[in-house]
Amino acid sequence: MTVQAHSTEVVLSPTKVTATEFELVLARQHGNAVLTINAEGYAEGITGAHIVAVDLNAKVPVFKVIAHTTPAIGYFPYTAKNSFEGVNPDLQEIAIQTSVGITKYKVTHLLSNNETQTVPASVKALNENQVVGYAYNQSNLDLAFSNAVNQLYNKFSGHISAKVVDSGFIAVGSPVGIAYTYVVAEQQQ
Repeated sequence: MTVQAHSTEVVLSPTKVTATEFELVLARQHGNAVLTINAEGYAEGITGAHIVAVDLNAKVPVFKVIAHTTPAIGYFPYTAKNSFEGVNPDLQEIAIQTSVGITKYKVTHLLSNNETQTVPASVKALNENQVVGYAYNQSNLDLAFSNAVNQLYNKFSGHISAKVVDSGFIAVGSPVGIAYTYVVAEQQQ
């Protein structure tokens, strides 16, 4: 006979919460705001702490940190992290729902107006003969160029004649951080 412990979901009260908003930098997804939340704390006998959205569309979005109970005895540290896409890019604060109420936290914007832009103008203004090759989280021009050439082969079957219009490396921010090498290539007529 096997005895199974019953696990229930509990709402945690984190002691430290950071919320960071940044612009998602992926091909064809420029300008898609992402909110990353980190929560830390201590709780008795829990496992699998994670963050869920209660109301993502509210003026002040509401989240909660939840976990499952375990038969373990003692207070254990936990760290929970989650990212939510498509949030309001002008978000100023979030709310964390706990068992004792709601606490609000300020949102740090990774990219402010005076910081380096994560999407170069040439990438934002592609024409129909241009593609962008990326090498994410590395400074590798060869990989980005190779990615662009492969896209040109897929877009223009047969012979291609590529011209590099722009290239560069973007690295911005902490604690989340964004880094990539890009190459804008154009099919010559």
